[in-house]
Amino acid sequence: MVSKYMSSTLGRIWKHWAVAAESGSGLAVIRVGDIRYERKLVWLDGGDIPNGLSAKMTTKYSRGQAAPETILAHKLAIQTGDTWVFELAAR
Repeated sequence: MVSKYMSSTLGRIWKHWAVAAESGSGLAVIRVGDIRYERKLVWLDGGDIPNGLSAKMTTKYSRGQAAPETILAHKLAIQTGDTWVFELAAR
């Protein structure tokens, strides 16, 4: 899961689930369709980000084209803490 704008006060208010996951137990219930899954949200820092995640974010949030400079911008946002990335791990 990805939460953007985390270096701003508005982002932390708007994305309160990410702050709660980072500061608490990280336990969450994820709903896919009508099925609920208990998971643990594990915050990944910039060094733990899987290869290709920035390209996927670029495709989703930048409407298609995964230009190298846009991919780099997403990676930088993760590394500087503006974007938080969570792994949905088994509970």
